[in-house]
Amino acid sequence: MKKILLVGILLLNLVAVQATAQCETTHLLCKKQLSKEDKKANWNVNQQSQSESVEKGTEYELFVTAYKGLEYRLSVCTDIGGGTPANFQLSQDMMVTVTDSSGNSNIQKQRKVIFDNSTNENTELYVLFRSNKTEKFYLTVTIPSTGKSASKKLKSTDFVCVGVLLEHRKTKKSAL
Repeated sequence: MKKILLVGILLLNLVAVQATAQCETTHLLCKKQLSKEDKKANWNVNQQSQSESVEKGTEYELFVTAYKGLEYRLSVCTDIGGGTPANFQLSQDMMVTVTDSSGNSNIQKQRKVIFDNSTNENTELYVLFRSNKTEKFYLTVTIPSTGKSASKKLKSTDFVCVGVLLEHRKTKKSAL
């Protein structure tokens, strides 16, 4: 029984590695969306950047950790057309006071969207953000339901490669 369980775990890991390997550099396609000035702005590719094969018409969710003292630039693209921007939302958990119908108040954690590029018809190709402390942000990417992946490694036409490019740089100190 232990051998079967071990073989099952190994096969699942192999499938996960294969899904990543098919699209391993898609996140670098997101740089094609940037202007020359944006490309020269001393950003470093963050280790949390990801490239995955994802089924068309679905949502892809992940989280990123932002550290104090760093500024981040986040962009998302697919390999459709060689780096097409994708709809995405950046959100974070916040503590809010909620009052029920009886007038009782309590504090609850709720996820709040802090950026949504689909509200501007994808005209905003990236979002800049920073944090005053180390905290978790959540990213939800809406995968296009049409278009053909440029990757020859994908075996199914129902999938495309999605790239999440997270870049960072030290926060500039203010003169205050």
